[in-house]
Amino acid sequence: MTPRDVQRFLTGLRGKLAPASIIKVHAVLRVALADAERMDLVPRNVAKAAKPPALGRAERRALTPEEAKTLL
Repeated sequence: MTPRDVQRFLTGLRGKLAPASIIKVHAVLRVALADAERMDLVPRNVAKAAKPPALGRAERRALTPEEAKTLL
C-alpha cells in the first residue's frame, strides 16, 4: 500500500460520505496503521502522507420574519 492508494481511497469516498466522515475514516486508518507499524507488521504508516479533504464551511442564512413566525 502506498500513500497514493490511501489518497485514491479517500477521494473515492467523496460524494458518498460527508467530508467530516471521510476525515474520521482517515483517522481510523491512520491509527490502525500506526498500531501495525509499532508491531512491525508494516514498514511505515502510509496514511500519514495522505491528506483528507478539507472541511468546507457551509454558508448560513438567517430566517426571514415569516419563517421565524412559522417556526415558533
